[in-house]
Amino acid sequence: MSENDKQTNVPQVEMELLLPEILDGPLVLENGVSLQEGDTVEHTELGKGKILRIWTYTTLGTCLYVDWGANGKHEVHPA
Repeated sequence: MSENDKQTNVPQVEMELLLPEILDGPLVLENGVSLQEGDTVEHTELGKGKILRIWTYTTLGTCLYVDWGANGKHEVHPA
């Protein structure tokens, strides 16, 4: 197979990249708890961490991006 044949057999796809909406103000949960960047939160598996960013996806809902120290930085859903 020649190099030209390999290039013509490459599948073409279209993708739509959806970026989250970053929330500027505090997030108020249904139970009345207010969360904002800089707050300390606790997770049963990851321990205590500091909220770095709060955002919302149209398909996934609201997420917290948290620095869990030795456990790394992870995205979690507030409960």
